[in-house]
Amino acid sequence: MVPEAHAQQTGIRGVVRDRTGASVAHASVTLHVGQSTRTMQTDDSGRFSFPDLPHADATVSVSAANFKTTQVSVNPDSISRELEIVLRPADVSERLIVSATRSDLSLSQSPGSTFVFSEVDLAANPTLTIDDVLRQVPGFSLFRRTTSRVANPTAQGVSLVAWAQVAPVER
Repeated sequence: MVPEAHAQQTGIRGVVRDRTGASVAHASVTLHVGQSTRTMQTDDSGRFSFPDLPHADATVSVSAANFKTTQVSVNPDSISRELEIVLRPADVSERLIVSATRSDLSLSQSPGSTFVFSEVDLAANPTLTIDDVLRQVPGFSLFRRTTSRVANPTAQGVSLVAWAQVAPVER
């Protein structure tokens, strides 16, 4: 009797990192091969491994908190090397309104002027700290003897005469 021919078996292994090169622990990694899917989490060093898979095209999908979901197509020829999947930060859609009342306030309820600094505004500004950006807002003033990088938190403060809004803009 002639044994049946079996498809060649192989595995997929890799590491998940952020843009700085730091490993992303406990990311959800899903492997799609044909109609089947397998899911696992990365270990503390950001590594994952799917052993004993058919020699076929596959898609690896990775998701983690505060990151965009990333998909990578893998063909049988590239499986022999370790995959390095780099996650990008998720888009920021939350707006922060700073008010003198210290309570939550929606943008539509703001009784005064509102200033929005977009990511482009911040990137075009030559200042190094958010303190310097906020100093451009009329009615906003900081009092401290040194910069925020070296100041003792008890020796600094903020005065708001007008409403100010600092909002990251979606990328």
